[in-house]
Amino acid sequence: MFDTEIKIHSEIETVHLSFKGNISMHFTEIFETKLEDALAGGHKKILLDFQEVEIIASNGLRVLLVFAKKAKKGNIRFAVCSLNDRNRQIFDLAGFTEIFEIHPCHETAILAFGK
Repeated sequence: MFDTEIKIHSEIETVHLSFKGNISMHFTEIFETKLEDALAGGHKKILLDFQEVEIIASNGLRVLLVFAKKAKKGNIRFAVCSLNDRNRQIFDLAGFTEIFEIHPCHETAILAFGK
């Protein structure tokens, strides 16, 4: 049993994946599968909402990096929103703030996607 939950909401061009819990080594395979499913779903925009994620472990960061490269190659807009202070610091240290489109909250990400 995993301590992480996923909620998926799809619209015509956009899929939103919201996570709750930890994106840790034990969750990496499911995390990767859900991201691959989002890529294969024909959506032009993918938003990952980490508002309720306590920690993103290094394995999760690796999955995100691979996913971002695939999204870019497929001309799919990909963004992350609602990082807590701890995860924002992890993204800063890993250099991910230079790689990923990051928004402070879900609402600002949706507004940016509309542009």
